[in-house]
Amino acid sequence: MFSSSGCLFCDLLYIIPLITAFYFLRQYIRGGQFKENVRANGKIAVVTGANSGVGRALCEELNKRGAKVYMLCRDEKRAAQAREQLVENGCNDSNLLIQTVDLADFSSIRDVVKILLTEESHIDILINNAGLLGIPQFEKTKDGVEKTWQSNYLGHFLLTELLLSSLEKSSDPRIVNVSSIVHPLADSIDLDYVNNPKNYGRMKAYSRSKLANIMHSRELSTRYPKIKSSSCHPGNINSNILSTSGWIFLKDIFAPIFWFCFKTEMDGAQTPLHLALSQHLKGNGLYYSDCVVVEESEKARFDGDCVKLYEQSRQSMELFIPLIYLFIAIIFVCIGVYGNLNVIWASIRKKELRGKHGVLLQIFVSFHTICLLFELIFTSLNVINRAYGWTQLNCAKAMSVYMFALSAQDLLALIIVADLLVAISLPIKHRIWSLSIYIPLVTTPAFIFGITFVALSNAYADPNLILPACNPLLSMNTFIADIWLLCNFGINAVILLLYAVISALIRVKAGQVAKKVVTQNACVMRKKTDEQKAIPSRNRTVSIGVAPIDSSNQFVLPQIVVTS
Repeated sequence: MFSSSGCLFCDLLYIIPLITAFYFLRQYIRGGQFKENVRANGKIAVVTGANSGVGRALCEELNKRGAKVYMLCRDEKRAAQAREQLVENGCNDSNLLIQTVDLADFSSIRDVVKILLTEESHIDILINNAGLLGIPQFEKTKDGVEKTWQSNYLGHFLLTELLLSSLEKSSDPRIVNVSSIVHPLADSIDLDYVNNPKNYGRMKAYSRSKLANIMHSRELSTRYPKIKSSSCHPGNINSNILSTSGWIFLKDIFAPIFWFCFKTEMDGAQTPLHLALSQHLKGNGLYYSDCVVVEESEKARFDGDCVKLYEQSRQSMELFIPLIYLFIAIIFVCIGVYGNLNVIWASIRKKELRGKHGVLLQIFVSFHTICLLFELIFTSLNVINRAYGWTQLNCAKAMSVYMFALSAQDLLALIIVADLLVAISLPIKHRIWSLSIYIPLVTTPAFIFGITFVALSNAYADPNLILPACNPLLSMNTFIADIWLLCNFGINAVILLLYAVISALIRVKAGQVAKKVVTQNACVMRKKTDEQKAIPSRNRTVSIGVAPIDSSNQFVLPQIVVTS
C-alpha cells in the first residue's frame, strides 16, 4: 500500500509541474489582455469582417461596453447567424446592426458608406479587420485589382477615406488597421507589380497587403493627427481565415494542436480592442502586438514610401473624378469670363452702367474674376499633381484672399438683385432689364458648379476625394468648410431665385402696361369715331402714334393725329 501510494505521489510530482508548465505556456500563447475598465457608451463603431473570428469577438466586446456596432460583412446570412450568437452571449441586439459590403467591390463600399453617413452624424471607431489569405490562383476583382490586395488593403483604404469626415466629427476618433506579423515578407507594394500575375504567390499577396495596412496607418497619423490611427498584429488565431485557401481541412485534422498553439478569437481581439478604447495609447501611427508597441519592419518606416502608397491608392480609385471637375471648371470659367466681358463692354457702351449699379457690377466683376482664376489654377495644379502622384497642394496662405473675394462677390450680387426687385415692385424710376441681364452670366456658373459638386459627391459618397481636387477649402476645419459652402451655395441659389422673380415681374408689368395701352387706344378710337360722325363727310386720315417711353423713361399715353 505504501509503495503504491509512493508511486502515485511520484507520478504527481511529474504530472503537476507538467500541467503547470502547460498552463503558463497557454497563458503566454494567449498574449496580452486589455484590462482597462473602459466604457464605450454612446460610441459608434464600424467593424469589417464581423461575422467570424476576431471581428465577431470585437463586436461582442464593444457592444457589451455600451457601443453601437455596425457589423460590415460580405455574407448577410452568416452575419445574421453571428448576430444571433452574440445576442445569446449577452449583447444588446438593438446596438448590433448588420450592413452587407464586399471589400472587393468599390461600388459596394460606396453604397454602404452612403447608408452609414445617412444614419449616423459621426463615427468614433473604425476597425479594418476583414482579410483573405491563401487564394490559390491570381484573381482580379471587377475593379481590375488583385483580389487579396483589394480585399485586405485597398477596399479598407477607400472605406476609411469615405468615412474620414465623419470620424473627424468625433471627440476621440480611432482607426485600427489589423495587420500581421508576416508583413516583412512583402517584396513590393507597387500597384503595377501587385497586379502582375507573374508576381503572384499566396503568402506574398497576403504579406504585401499587411505591409500596406501598416503604412496606411502611419500616413493617416501624419495627414490627420486628430485621429488616432494604429495598426496591430492580433496574433496567430484559430479562426477561419484559411477558408478561401483550400487548406481548411488542416484545421479539422490538427484541431487539438490548433487549440493549444493558437489564440482564441477573443484573445486575438484584445490588441485591436486596446487600440480602439485605451486611454493610454502612446503616440500615433504606431504598430502594436499583445497590447504593447513593437517595431514594424524597416520597409514600413520610410515616410516617402508611405506618401507614395497613399497617393497611388487615391489615384487608382478616383483620378477620373478630378479630371471631370477640371473639364467642368474650364467650362464654367469660360461662361463666367464671357459674362464679365459683357459687363465690361456694356460699361463702355451703355450709359446705364455708369451709375450706382454700374459701379457695383464693376466691383462684382473684379471679385468674380479673382475667384475664377483662383479656382481654375488651383484645380489644374491639383489634377496634375494627382496624375503624377505628388502631394496635395495646400493653399492656406491664399485662403483669406479667396474667401474674401468669393464672399464679396456673392453679397454684391445679392445687393444688386435685391435692389432690382425693389425697383420693379415699387413705382419708381429704374432701368431694369439692361442692367439685370448680366447677373445670371456671373451667378449661374457658381450655382451649377455647386449642384454638380453635390451630385457627384452623392454619387460617389466621396467628398473627401472630390473637394480637395477642386476647392481650397481643403485647408479649413471641416465644420467651418461645410457651413461656408452651404452659405455660398444658398446665396447663389437666392440670387438666381430673385432674378427669376424679377424676370416674371417684368413680364407681368409689361403685359399690364401693354393691356392698358390697348384699352386706352380703343377708348380714344371710339371717341374720335363719334366725333367724326358729327363732322361733314370728307376725305380724312386718322393715324395713331404710340410712344411708350419718353425721355424721362416713363410710359406715356398714345398720341392721336388727325389730318383732313
